[in-house]
Amino acid sequence: ELKKLNFLLHCFVILASIYICSADDAETAQPQVDPVAEKEIAEAETSIMESFLLQVIVASVVGLGGVLFLCCRPKKKTFKGDAIFLVGLPDSGKTTLFYRLKDGSSGDGLRQTHTSMITNEASFPLDEQAENAKQYRFIDFPGHQRLRPLLFSNLEDCRGLVLLIDSCTFAKQARELAELFLDLLTSTSLLKNGRKILVLCNKVDAMPDDFAGIEPKKFARKRLETEVEAIRQSRASSLGETDASAVRVELEIAGPAFRWSDSPLDV
Repeated sequence: ELKKLNFLLHCFVILASIYICSADDAETAQPQVDPVAEKEIAEAETSIMESFLLQVIVASVVGLGGVLFLCCRPKKKTFKGDAIFLVGLPDSGKTTLFYRLKDGSSGDGLRQTHTSMITNEASFPLDEQAENAKQYRFIDFPGHQRLRPLLFSNLEDCRGLVLLIDSCTFAKQARELAELFLDLLTSTSLLKNGRKILVLCNKVDAMPDDFAGIEPKKFARKRLETEVEAIRQSRASSLGETDASAVRVELEIAGPAFRWSDSPLDV
């Protein structure tokens, strides 16, 4: 039995030696990789990885940009169509009237104002004594010519409009004021929600002596009718558009010339 065990053990050792030698020969027999080819393979793998990372980065940036655009883009302005606009040429008294209405009887006289490029907006009641008085939204819009397109782009928010006239300078500014008046009467934005226009003659107590005895209301109305008709005729014969009214309708008149009653709004 011992001899048999020694014989089996000897056979096992021989077989194990043969297996180890065969494994060494197989490892030695593996082909050697060319260093140049190995370098090219490594460079190709690096290039593929860099390209993949670049695509991921680009996709991430585009996706983030899309999210920021959707979240931060300016929303289209919505208009309530209930505001009362105070408009006119510079120094016509718009801001003074705005604060006089806003302060009411609680204000200490008239505020000192100056020509500015800033819009004033506030809601307040016109009847201070009434309980639960209705709030009216007023917008005092600057009268500078450069801001005229901005005015017309916001007139869709207008229900009523006050056009202030400086009675002291009206004779010199009648043409410019009539052009603004005609642009208002033909503005599609104003006609959408607008109902009334109040033409207010301001500073009548400081009119020059040359206009003594002349009623400002009648004088302003007659002069505006004449100037509006002249501008209307001039525009009819011209193909150009004015800067203030990029979108407007044609002013229809009942007679041969413009009259106050031809206004599409209650003036």
